[in-house]
Amino acid sequence: MYSSSDISVLRNVESSDKGVTLPALLKTPIGLDIANFVHTTCTKTIAICCQRLGGHQTSAEPCSAGRAGAQIPRVQSGGTHVLVRMILELCFLGATCLYNHNLVGTTEGTQHSSDVPSVCSELATLAFPVLAMCKGDHIKDVPELLLVVDVQVEGYKKMKETVCVLRKLSLE
Repeated sequence: MYSSSDISVLRNVESSDKGVTLPALLKTPIGLDIANFVHTTCTKTIAICCQRLGGHQTSAEPCSAGRAGAQIPRVQSGGTHVLVRMILELCFLGATCLYNHNLVGTTEGTQHSSDVPSVCSELATLAFPVLAMCKGDHIKDVPELLLVVDVQVEGYKKMKETVCVLRKLSLE
């Protein structure tokens, strides 16, 4: 099990001798069953599938003739739901991907009493290379799993600078 008390801070993508002490939360060992529980309960509201004919259920059809305002699809009935569906059909040319509402549990998720422990467990599981690798992440060439980079990296505007930093850190 990975238990390092210090992590190094990289300034200007060069290694430095300064280190930051890890909080006690990230040094506690966590079992794989807890990590699996956290990963499954935090992702319960992800859509399972999409309707094949999503976006084609309404009677919205654009008029081909006339000015540009006449080409907006007209929908019978009213209400917010139909208005949103009309806008989606307009944006995606009638081929929207609407979720099957009976398969997606929008009200499910972690219980309120277990929200904080599950987030803490999620953070702690990411602190161990073994647990991160068991979830399928490739971290063989990363110098340290808790990789702390200087704040200047957030200010990069060009993709070329970001790729250069990733190559120096062996993260590409």
